[in-house]
Amino acid sequence: MSLVLSYSLAYANAFHGTSGVWSGLCAGSWAWLGFVAPVTAGSVIYEKKPWMLWLLNNGYWLTSVLVMGVILAVWQ
Repeated sequence: MSLVLSYSLAYANAFHGTSGVWSGLCAGSWAWLGFVAPVTAGSVIYEKKPWMLWLLNNGYWLTSVLVMGVILAVWQ
């Protein structure tokens, strides 16, 4: 999943011709919102797990995707 996210972040930054910290944060947040949040929301909706667990797990994913987006945007 991280490999697919990193490729999609690199493609988004290259496609839009952006670079820098702000574009990496924007691309990372959109990638999290499109890939991670909907997939993990199923565990709360269908498996009746608590929302606080979802927030904790997604806080980790959001942080890692934002850092990945910043690294890729600054690196290119």
